[in-house]
Amino acid sequence: MSLFDDLTDNLKDLKSNIDVITKKIKENSQEIKNQTSLKLEIASEKRKLSKTYQELGSKLYENYKEGKIADYNDYVSEIDKMLSRIEGLNLKLRNQSYNREFNKEETLDNNQDIIYINEEDLNK
Repeated sequence: MSLFDDLTDNLKDLKSNIDVITKKIKENSQEIKNQTSLKLEIASEKRKLSKTYQELGSKLYENYKEGKIADYNDYVSEIDKMLSRIEGLNLKLRNQSYNREFNKEETLDNNQDIIYINEEDLNK
């Protein structure tokens, strides 16, 4: 029966390891999904910002050409909002990366605190 018990224990260990690996893969997939989503939002916001800059430049050129003095506060306000949003998204992306690295280091530190004792040590 010892061989059968060893096989059973090995299979249980294998299942446990597979469960841990599956959990890690799910966590990493979610992180990648979140980061990709943030990067897409940033790219979209940058495209909007570029379009607004072009509109402002065209408006400024036309008004200058015609000798008009115009108010560009709406453009400036809109650009400031977009720049703030981009900075906020970049900050969120950096925080996710930092949290991932922090958790990885914390896991490594926790593993270093584990002391393994076998039965022979207990019987001494």
